[in-house]
Amino acid sequence: MPTRTHEEFTLRTADDPDVARAMRALVARTWPRYLAAAGPADPMTQGAYFLDTLCARWPALQFVLEDEHGEAVVSCNWAPMAHSGNTATLPAEGWDWAIAHASRCQDAGLAPTHGCALAITIAPEHQGRGLAYVALKHMRQLASDMGLRALYAPVRPNHKERFPTLPIGKYIEMRRPDGLLQDPWMRVHERLGAHIVGACERSMCLGGRPDEWADWCDADLSTSGPHVLPRMLSPLEVDLDADWAVYVEPNVWMVHPL
Repeated sequence: MPTRTHEEFTLRTADDPDVARAMRALVARTWPRYLAAAGPADPMTQGAYFLDTLCARWPALQFVLEDEHGEAVVSCNWAPMAHSGNTATLPAEGWDWAIAHASRCQDAGLAPTHGCALAITIAPEHQGRGLAYVALKHMRQLASDMGLRALYAPVRPNHKERFPTLPIGKYIEMRRPDGLLQDPWMRVHERLGAHIVGACERSMCLGGRPDEWADWCDADLSTSGPHVLPRMLSPLEVDLDADWAVYVEPNVWMVHPL
């Protein structure tokens, strides 16, 4: 059943196939093309596959916020998992690990102890309105209502693309004069009480042929070596002799105590 989460928005879950389709459409028009097209190490974790996995396994936890016209303006995706609570064991693989681990826990019949926030996607025309805060706050509440101990998040620092060659460990130390984190998406998490655990340097690993990447990114990839491309958080490594290119995206582990 849809519920009101804010005076302007209605929440609907992926139990309804129409919601799952709206989610996929919103991700397709908002995310960089390469994130949906490139091949991951594990197919269940990337592009349309990640939504297929989450909507099939935990449809009641995947939700959109709809405006007064019934249009989905925010898509929210997360998964429950069993975990020791020892944040030192959160791996460098971040996003890729989280979806695979949550799926393995469900298959093994393990009772979830923690949640993992995976994606909050906001329609471009609605960005800058504070909707990420509204969506993340509701995700935290859902996790709390389930009795989970904490909400993990392999956060994609959206302004890291301005510093693509800066090591992620240095980037997450950057703060504004008021003491808050410089990265706006990390700052949303921080303002809701999350703290940084550390970098997950290999959060997403994506591969494809150089000609495919050139198409996805509208780029000239006629030389081997690192290429700094728009909307990437780190350089794309191109090997023309091997006819292969790999993008390894760093994220940041943040934890929301519940």
